[in-house]
Amino acid sequence: MYESEVTNTATPDPIVFNWRTWAFLGIVVMALSSFGPTTIVAPVPLVFAFLIFGRARGFILGGVCFGLSTVLSLSYMNHLGAVGFLLFSLVIAIAISEIILRGIAPDRGLIIVGFFIFAFAMGCIGIYMLWGQNMMKNYVNDFFVIRAESLMKEHADFIAKGGEQARMVEDLLKNPKKLVAEFFKWLPAMFFISMFLTVWFNFFIVLRGSMIWKRVRTYGFTLRHMLIFKTPDFCVWMLIGALAVILGGEFVLGTFSGTGHVIAMNILYCLGAYYFIQGFGIFYEFLFFLKISGFLRAMFLVVTVFFAFRVLVFVGLFDMWVNFRKFFKKINKNKGE
Repeated sequence: MYESEVTNTATPDPIVFNWRTWAFLGIVVMALSSFGPTTIVAPVPLVFAFLIFGRARGFILGGVCFGLSTVLSLSYMNHLGAVGFLLFSLVIAIAISEIILRGIAPDRGLIIVGFFIFAFAMGCIGIYMLWGQNMMKNYVNDFFVIRAESLMKEHADFIAKGGEQARMVEDLLKNPKKLVAEFFKWLPAMFFISMFLTVWFNFFIVLRGSMIWKRVRTYGFTLRHMLIFKTPDFCVWMLIGALAVILGGEFVLGTFSGTGHVIAMNILYCLGAYYFIQGFGIFYEFLFFLKISGFLRAMFLVVTVFFAFRVLVFVGLFDMWVNFRKFFKKINKNKGE
């Protein structure tokens, strides 16, 4: 049986407010949000606050942390990076906690959240195209110009060695405007993937640590339900359409083939996030089938995610037709016989 697979159907204990625990969770959130590598897990303590103390106290804690972080950032750090990360964490925490508080299945919840993230991204792009295009481009262009100069110095040895990749890096760094253009091309996909995978990763941790909040909160789904995530079937047609535009857009779209190619590639990368988590669930189940557990399983997962994530994407995609899990069940059934 999977860890956290037992569904919590018992009557929850009444919520008892403990200000020390509540304040401690806030301190942890602010600490995680202020240090780059840990910002990815900063939503977890906020989710625990929502689940253990309820929506109202969760929002109050988020507001207090946001206010304190703003004051501290302006007073001591002279930049609002930590505030931005904390606001990002609060949005992620609200999305995850609402899925659990409303009793929505993890896989369905992720699809709904993905839809809202995509709609928000499209709305921001629309606002940018209508009003903020020149202002945003000037800001990003200035940032890249300054950053390009420092990167040229940092990677001087790599560029001096020569080679195709070195020439590509040098070309981009010497032409910051080209770098800005490339940045804006892939901005929708980067935004969607970063938001969606952050929600998924933190949701995974929250369900993995359900023993912290399950005494006061009933949720009829577990980690197992999240691991059997399946991308909606209609996404296959979006995938086929995007591939058709990429491969034959010049004949179909004519002069608009360049724009069509960028849009299609963004769609392809966004769909890749869905197929990635589907492939991850299959790989996790495969390790469980092989009876690999504990630290060794964690190492396999980390190595695969960082170095073979494309394999997980293809596994998730082809699972739409192959159904890899049936082979695990078939082998187990043969062993039983």
